Amino acid sequence: MTAPIQPQPEPLSAVLKFSCIHCRTSLEVPAALAGITGPCPACGGKISAPLRLPAPAQVPATSAPQPPPAPPPAVNAAALLSKPPPVRDLPPPVAPLVDGISRPDAVEAAPAGNQAHPRPVHALQPLFPQRERGIFDDPAAGQQLDMHLRAPSLRRRGWQRWMDLGIVSVFTGLVLATLAALRFTVPVEDNAVPGLPPNLTELVQREQLNQEVRRIEAGALAQASLSRYLGAPSENTAASHLLPPPEGISAPPFPPFAGALPDNYTVKSSRRIAGTDRFLVVMKPKEEPGPVFVVEQTDSGPRLHSGPITQQSAGLYQKFFATPGEGEATLYTEVKPTHSDDERAFRTRFPDLSRFQLIDVRSAFPGQDLSASIACIAPGSEAARVFARRSHDPAWRPALAHFRWSRAPVGGPYVEVTEFIPATWSGDRILTSDAATAALRP
Repeated sequence: MTAPIQPQPEPLSAVLKFSCIHCRTSLEVPAALAGITGPCPACGGKISAPLRLPAPAQVPATSAPQPPPAPPPAVNAAALLSKPPPVRDLPPPVAPLVDGISRPDAVEAAPAGNQAHPRPVHALQPLFPQRERGIFDDPAAGQQLDMHLRAPSLRRRGWQRWMDLGIVSVFTGLVLATLAALRFTVPVEDNAVPGLPPNLTELVQREQLNQEVRRIEAGALAQASLSRYLGAPSENTAASHLLPPPEGISAPPFPPFAGALPDNYTVKSSRRIAGTDRFLVVMKPKEEPGPVFVVEQTDSGPRLHSGPITQQSAGLYQKFFATPGEGEATLYTEVKPTHSDDERAFRTRFPDLSRFQLIDVRSAFPGQDLSASIACIAPGSEAARVFARRSHDPAWRPALAHFRWSRAPVGGPYVEVTEFIPATWSGDRILTSDAATAALRP
């Protein structure tokens, strides 16, 4: 009679070698996990460790009955599991998953023989090498070995996140600033005229400053020259401070004015003579009324114009307009176009002068009871051609002109302007001839 074959227990150090049915990965697990189902560590599929049973021994029928072998000593699985062999380089135990939730407090029920000593589920983990941990679980026993290893996380925390945010903000700001600069930057155009210095504006400003300084100096020199002329002890000394009078005006007498003159004179105007570096200064009394003097800078120093002195001292303007009839005079005056109302009244009085151009005339020097008068310019004359250049300007302009009394058949005597004389006193190139205009052009 053949004795029943008893399965031999596997030694604890034995391992089971098999392949995953899903990915064909070679696996090794301890023999104690035979028949346990768990996930494959490579593909995650469900696999079960194979059962290893020893082949039955063949006993001859004629042999004598053998006594049953002694049962192997009982192996306390709890004691073995509670004292696992040392495993190097193992991570700390991970709490098992119960119903998909990590439960560190989950414990495994102890075998029937050791009900008084419950064992945590994660106590099984140190038994196996790191590459085999968490491969299988036993749904019946409620055991599950966790193979989820913590991979290095790329998520930054704390001050690292703020540093990253700052770097991104700075980079974004630089990009936006670059785009704005490219969008709103206007290319600089070089508008310099060929042949002109690049610092032309600076040179003009410097020249204007120099002109202002020279203008102030010219006023001071003119005031000193006027004081020497008024204080001259003799006629020859006084004449040395004067310029020759223009044609049609005699030299002033000595002394030019019979009464006392004001003590303090001030600069009424000071301007540069066109085309030169010299200045023309007009001096007038500072407070009380009195004669006006014109001082011009020359190569030999400041000199006074004798024509204005003669006109004021002799009263030439008053005498010419106060005695209508025959006569001529060269006078320093101010002229402008006649107002339309005055022009209609004059043409009503002088219908024969309908083709003449009318202008208002007044003395260039202040005086008492000196009102403006109307003078005529013959059509097609040189005076008409010169005045036409400034007829659009209604303001008063100084001019040295030659006047003549004429008589109309209807209306009687009238004043006619026969010529505008180019003079430094007027300084108006519109009222000068073409040659004088070219010479006086700045």
